[in-house]
Amino acid sequence: MAKAQPLRKGTPLRAEDVAHSIDGLFATGRFDDIVVEAEPSDDGVIVRFVTKPKWFVGGVTVEGNVMIDPNRGQVVSTAQLSLGAPFQEQDLTRATESIERLLRANGFYEATLTPSTERDNDAQQVFITFQIKESKAGQVWTADH
Repeated sequence: MAKAQPLRKGTPLRAEDVAHSIDGLFATGRFDDIVVEAEPSDDGVIVRFVTKPKWFVGGVTVEGNVMIDPNRGQVVSTAQLSLGAPFQEQDLTRATESIERLLRANGFYEATLTPSTERDNDAQQVFITFQIKESKAGQVWTADH
């Protein structure tokens, strides 16, 4: 990150150096947002970079107990959540809607789909689980990928 951070203690603070720092941090691909805060200090200026990390898809799991169409691969594929791809909350909404359409198209009109996420802060990964329960039989459906 040193290359991404041209600001040095004891040197004059210049707007172009701050802009270059922001560009360098964004170029790492690890951040969705970066805000710079600056405040006067006895010795000059304290500069803080407040970052919002970028999240990536770490895994997709489908849980339940129905073994007929749609099969495991179809459900995971329908979610369109590729491993390693950047992840946004709206991706989960889109994936849930797509899986619900797939379930209805295959006759699971009363199935319930409950998405959940678990985050690994160190790796900036999101692990997504879709819990499918078919209401009529009261079964839970399992498919891992």
